[in-house]
Amino acid sequence: MPRLAGLLLALLPLTALAGGTLYKWVDESGKVHYSDAPPLQTPRGLVELNRQGSVTHSVETPQERTAREAREAASQAEAARQRYQARYDKGLVESYQSADELRSERERQLAVQQSMLNGLLADRKTLQQNIAQQTRQIEALQKGGKPPQPTLTANIGVLRQQAANLDTAISSRQSEIASQTKKMQADLERYRQLTQH
Repeated sequence: MPRLAGLLLALLPLTALAGGTLYKWVDESGKVHYSDAPPLQTPRGLVELNRQGSVTHSVETPQERTAREAREAASQAEAARQRYQARYDKGLVESYQSADELRSERERQLAVQQSMLNGLLADRKTLQQNIAQQTRQIEALQKGGKPPQPTLTANIGVLRQQAANLDTAISSRQSEIASQTKKMQADLERYRQLTQH
């Protein structure tokens, strides 16, 4: 066996001179292998050899490559987050002369959102009143032994769908107000941190 290893080492420079890359690895049983083609499954300890038989670099296993790529992606994401935060901070400080100005501007924006929410709530109340009125008409007709008009029944269906759509819009607007309020508080805190001397 030592002769075979010695022969392989003697042939290494010749193989490398032929223009190919040479690979060296140890299998699960501890046996050293040399080849001009990498193994199908990348074992641990796989290295590329140069023309002199010296290690040029280690070849990553799929798990090592995945881990390295995940680390690089996380690092790039963190760098992008920091660049965004730096631009945001600069814009915050350059856009407002004081924390009071920032608060005043954000409260104006919140007031617009609240006004829109109030409009939706008023529409919802009117819609509920219309649904209740038409429901009473249907009940009165049924008590009198008359069938309700198909258009009346269809209209209630349309009104109920509009009410459901309004409920969704109201919920969305409430979430937007909560989000803007939270953002205003975070921006005020960040502004104070950035402008403290």
